[in-house]
Amino acid sequence: MLAFNMETKEIVFLKDYWRADVDGMEKEGDIYALLESKGVPNIAPFGKGNDVRDHTTLTHTLRNEKWACWSRVMVLLSQYRMSLDVVARLLTSFKSSREFVSAIADAMTGKTSFADSDRNTNFSLPQHINMPISTLMSFIVTLARVTS
Repeated sequence: MLAFNMETKEIVFLKDYWRADVDGMEKEGDIYALLESKGVPNIAPFGKGNDVRDHTTLTHTLRNEKWACWSRVMVLLSQYRMSLDVVARLLTSFKSSREFVSAIADAMTGKTSFADSDRNTNFSLPQHINMPISTLMSFIVTLARVTS
């Protein structure tokens, strides 16, 4: 969803969802900030983000009721909002296949940079984030180089 940043007077991407609020689960904004601090290229520039105050679920407290879902695996969820200071484009809006492939190459550079920095500098996400590199790719933005 798009939003208007009142401070910068720019349109930003707003992400609003319910996140699992359990020990060891990092907030998505914290992961973006960590990636930015390590200089990982081609990721979306993180704006702001945090839990919405007093917006949590109660469902996890009812997991032992007889009528509850058979899995009984329910955790506290907190509403989380964050902004990214970039607005993506539809995949169908690229002007050429070259521009599209260039965007994919940029994303791969980000992925490779993260993997290399992990090997060379022992930089990694906290151990309790058991995140395969394919999932991490969702944090990599395919910024298209607009050619004139």
